[in-house]
Amino acid sequence: MRRALGRLAAENGLQRKLPTFCGGPNRPETNLAHGVEAGDLLFESVQLGALMSETSENKLCFVIGPIGPLASEIRKHADWLLDGIIRPAMKDFPDFKLKRADYDARPGLIDVQMINDIINADLVIADLSLNNPNAFYEIGIRHMSQKPIIHMQLAAEESPFDVSQYRAIRFSYDRHSELGKAQEELKRFVTSVLEPGFQTENPVTHAIGRRKLELTATPEIQVIMQEIDQIKSQLKVLGLDDLGLALSMVVTDSERRHLQNLEADKADDYKSNSWLLTELRRLRALGLIHSKGNFSDIPSSGMFNLAEYAEVTPKGKDYLRRMKE
Repeated sequence: MRRALGRLAAENGLQRKLPTFCGGPNRPETNLAHGVEAGDLLFESVQLGALMSETSENKLCFVIGPIGPLASEIRKHADWLLDGIIRPAMKDFPDFKLKRADYDARPGLIDVQMINDIINADLVIADLSLNNPNAFYEIGIRHMSQKPIIHMQLAAEESPFDVSQYRAIRFSYDRHSELGKAQEELKRFVTSVLEPGFQTENPVTHAIGRRKLELTATPEIQVIMQEIDQIKSQLKVLGLDDLGLALSMVVTDSERRHLQNLEADKADDYKSNSWLLTELRRLRALGLIHSKGNFSDIPSSGMFNLAEYAEVTPKGKDYLRRMKE
């Protein structure tokens, strides 16, 4: 993969764009035409996608996942997902051009143009189904770019451990109604990632954020980080394997109030709540609410009913029920 990235760098003239510390023209000992060195440099760049431009007039939605030979069961699966769920859902977003990674790859080499698409696409939809190693390889490249990616997976399968803490759209093509449900959920996910201020979260962004925090944390923040690590250790002793999910389910008083207002269909005065949009997005990321439209349309202050813009999910209702017990 690094050799392919190096070829991509040379073909796009990236030697002129890289700063000195990344091996730009002021470091003659580094030749970007050589695959391994260029691949290392591109991997070290936190913003891979920003180095290369997409020439298409439309935004690119790139689909990665298991494909398989023609007429194989894997290809049937891939076609059901693409034609039965993704393509119908993306019709609501006409500014996107949909593209799937159909190609005849040589063993040991990933096509340079495909890597270009994975890195530069405005949106990637990734199928985690069938534990396909090529698909996970491509997902890893996308995670490095720190750009939006939506995970999807067959409902009957368990998520791989490394991405189990991040939400995936569960789908099934056993019944036609299941396709419609998955289409609607995909539309909600796409709408969410297109909202202003959306921040990509995946194992890579989490690790980078943790590392930056460790390097810059004040003594007070370091104490808090140590206490969080102790809590995680205690949860592990209690047998809670999904530690990230357990911690993320800690809902603040303000967020719980939003849930209660939504369940009661009750208006409230949000004049003093400057964090409203952030809290609603977090509740949605936790699967406790669904948005009915774009959260950006919510008034910045005043008396209004959140039920006009969101609704509590079954998971959210179960959470509120448990809090009352």
